[in-house]
Amino acid sequence: TRYLRVTPSVTGMTVEEAEKAAGDAGLSVTVKGSGGTVLEQIPAFGESIPQGGSIVLYTDEDSKEETVTVPDLTGMSLSAANEAAANAGIQIRVTGAALTSSNPVSPDPGYSGRDQGAARNGDYRGLY
Repeated sequence: TRYLRVTPSVTGMTVEEAEKAAGDAGLSVTVKGSGGTVLEQIPAFGESIPQGGSIVLYTDEDSKEETVTVPDLTGMSLSAANEAAANAGIQIRVTGAALTSSNPVSPDPGYSGRDQGAARNGDYRGLY
């Protein structure tokens, strides 16, 4: 849809080049680490995310290894789940009923086993 954007390939670019490429695609960036070159990105090249969404850029090896605790988002409203996820340092990807209703969210069955415990800082979790 017109509200989704495809993530550009920014791995290997300088942070400044990556910021420009993301901005040109209607996306923002969050930089992790102190390097000047993007070593890895989340989401990966070619994935669809909402317009205005963020690409996490890892610029050194230490930043690629950082983890955060994934909160239990089950039963929250979509806006509350988005806020809790952002506060924890993760992003959410919404599919199914959560896109079109005010029902409480639940983990996306396609993300089974990935939605609890630790995640890389900036990683995505699916909500349904």
